[in-house]
Amino acid sequence: MAFSMKSVLAETFVNATSSSVNTHGLHSVTFTLENALASGDFLLQAIRQHASDNAITLKEDISNSYLSVYLVPNRNATANGVDKNKFDNGDYDDTLVARRIPLSKLIQSQSGSTLYAAFEISGLPAGIDYKYAFELVLNKQPQTDWLTSSDIIALEGTEIGKPSVTIKKVEEGSAVKVTIDTAVTDDTDTFVLEVIDSTKAKMPEMSYDETVILTSNFTFDPDAKPVFTFSPTTENMRRYVNYEIRVRARKAEAGKADSASEYEVVTAEPFMLPWLSDFVDQTVIQGRQVEDTLVADLAQNILDNAQVRDQLRGALNSGSYSSVASLLYDMTRDVAVEEFQTMAIKFSQIREFLRRIALYSEIDESYAEMLDLSDPELKEAFTFVTKQGYREGIPTSYYTWLDKAFYLGAVVDTQTNKIAENKFHVTVRGSVYRDRAEILFS
Repeated sequence: MAFSMKSVLAETFVNATSSSVNTHGLHSVTFTLENALASGDFLLQAIRQHASDNAITLKEDISNSYLSVYLVPNRNATANGVDKNKFDNGDYDDTLVARRIPLSKLIQSQSGSTLYAAFEISGLPAGIDYKYAFELVLNKQPQTDWLTSSDIIALEGTEIGKPSVTIKKVEEGSAVKVTIDTAVTDDTDTFVLEVIDSTKAKMPEMSYDETVILTSNFTFDPDAKPVFTFSPTTENMRRYVNYEIRVRARKAEAGKADSASEYEVVTAEPFMLPWLSDFVDQTVIQGRQVEDTLVADLAQNILDNAQVRDQLRGALNSGSYSSVASLLYDMTRDVAVEEFQTMAIKFSQIREFLRRIALYSEIDESYAEMLDLSDPELKEAFTFVTKQGYREGIPTSYYTWLDKAFYLGAVVDTQTNKIAENKFHVTVRGSVYRDRAEILFS
């Protein structure tokens, strides 16, 4: 049996007001729901009672149960609001904004009030008139109601078209340098650059503010092109995280609120801060994960390269063991960097997979995904990215990455009813503590 919001909310169920604009010209909308009765159950209490009455084990985390809010530009909506059929058929364009609101927000604002605690949707482009609709999802199942309003949310500022911008991106040491190479400035020469955590941006549970790593206003001058440098020392940025760069056009006009446009993604694909040399140093060599194939490659490099042999012979003849050790370290690192360069994409795939599970596990501790390591290179990448856990010297099904303990459970092949080879049910089982003997999992 589905739950009906209409049984709880007032007939005029919502008040939406344009909220403040930030320093980058992006706007926000504050929503305040209203209950039919001040003395009656509010949505969250009513939902819990519905679950109890129907023997439903309700999962209240935002990954499973939430209120969806859809904003559609008024030019695409009907007189009565957002059309459910058009939405279901995918007829709305990419200007539709969807946000998830956790059930914990669906509570009374204060004792004796019919109003709910307000919630905000931010990161909206300026000057657009929106209509809106609500949909309730419980345990991943959409409920029967589709609440829409004929009211219009009119955002302040001026609507601006998406910018036309190109960039050049190069790696320099441990940093990525981004140059704004071209920009069409017929309408405006000021813009907003956003660095986005692309993993979080793909998670509808994350709000706009949670996906944005940093934001910067800039003016384009073809004779002095803007340059942005991102490194592990840049605020909030770190290695092994996929980022993308988005640019918005921006205007500041007298007598009007600052305005920013919808964004344009200007990176062809997500990028990471340079990680390979650091990974080889920290994980492969100092982490003692030098395998036979790497030793064989190093030996072959010595055999094939006369200059390398001369350097090694000179170090050996010096009688200084530290010089030999330093030279072998550098040789090993160079060979490893070259070898792992060809597998960089596989490494990134594994990290993206594990990070997504780690992020979801903070929302829903039972979250899991299936990992297929049938690809030998992907399997090899997994063994290097992670470190296997041991208990009293015996290898376990636990693996660690970035201080998270991942458990690789068996997957049963439904056709053969046998355990599938190289396929695993991956969950997070807490944090990791290290000592010199073994990895212990909490």
